[in-house]
Amino acid sequence: MIRRRDFMTHAGSALAMSCVPLTVLAGKRGGGPAPDVDLSAGLSSEKFNALLKQEFYVSTPSDGVMVLELVEVQDYALSEGEVATDSFRLVFEGVSAPTLADEVYVLQHGSAGSVMLRLESLGSTRRRARYIGDFCLLM
Repeated sequence: MIRRRDFMTHAGSALAMSCVPLTVLAGKRGGGPAPDVDLSAGLSSEKFNALLKQEFYVSTPSDGVMVLELVEVQDYALSEGEVATDSFRLVFEGVSAPTLADEVYVLQHGSAGSVMLRLESLGSTRRRARYIGDFCLLM
């Protein structure tokens, strides 16, 4: 459950991100043209698979805007041969310093929109930091 303070902090970050020109947000690194994906119309692993190698922007109160690249989408297996597309893990990479604290962030994509997600650090090397975000969408 998200605390009110966390929600207000990250909602403010989302508002700040809305002031970033779309020409800045639309820039991508090697991911090809942006797919036609709308994160506001429901979430699924298929949507995030379409956004692989795309950049997401995270606004932090202390470090400004950080860029994360979606590098992997892992579906959770229900049983052998079955995949739960409504339960999945996203793996992001970003610069090694500064690193993000384990908490809820608003991730903004240039064309797909934004999503609130708790990111947890998987550690970092000299060049890159890795983060995971888990989804378990229950109906």
